[in-house]
Amino acid sequence: MELNSTMQASYSLTRNFVPRHAPIMEAWAKRLISKFNASPLGGAELARAAGLPKESVYKYLAGKVKQPRGDVLDKLADALGIQRIWLKEGIGPELSGYPLVGSVSAGEQFIPFDDHGQGAGLDYVSLDLDATDPIAIQVRGRSMLPVYRDGDMLFCSRQRGLDIARCIGHDCVVMTEDGEGYLKVLKSGTKPGVYTLESYNRAFEDIVDVRLAWVAPVAIVRRPI
Repeated sequence: MELNSTMQASYSLTRNFVPRHAPIMEAWAKRLISKFNASPLGGAELARAAGLPKESVYKYLAGKVKQPRGDVLDKLADALGIQRIWLKEGIGPELSGYPLVGSVSAGEQFIPFDDHGQGAGLDYVSLDLDATDPIAIQVRGRSMLPVYRDGDMLFCSRQRGLDIARCIGHDCVVMTEDGEGYLKVLKSGTKPGVYTLESYNRAFEDIVDVRLAWVAPVAIVRRPI
């Protein structure tokens, strides 16, 4: 499949915070405000949860800071339960985890264990894409049916793909030395240094013994609803 200080007095930092007379904001600040508004935290609570001075947090939420220093954005993301890299770069899913509400046996019934009406879950599944150098790829074509569908959005890890031996047998987005991109199951080739790219859809022939420029195993699939 080919891949095509004073701020506290000026603003009421509540759940529906909208800065007045705000400057043109950096993209990270807009993402921060959107998640702050959706959270139950007030400005002081966010500062306390992040371990940051209140005055600084008020400035971030007002779009007064072009780029915070050090690990400030990491602390803010952790306090809001969102992905650090999403806050910084807008890459990948927003949330850092989701409630685990049950298990399912393929072809059989859903086996629930969550008694919470709203699906609060009895466990929490972390989605940590930091340090994975994630890239987003959209699926085009039919060679990986039925596992992947046309239009699926894949989040893949270039960092984990640096150890290509550990990617053998995994679904990967690859780039060949000839500059061709594919989503395939990565298999060993017939000799060192080359690899076979296998399709799930057996109507498509495997691509045998190609040299690869880079590999990125699939970490998350987001499917259009």
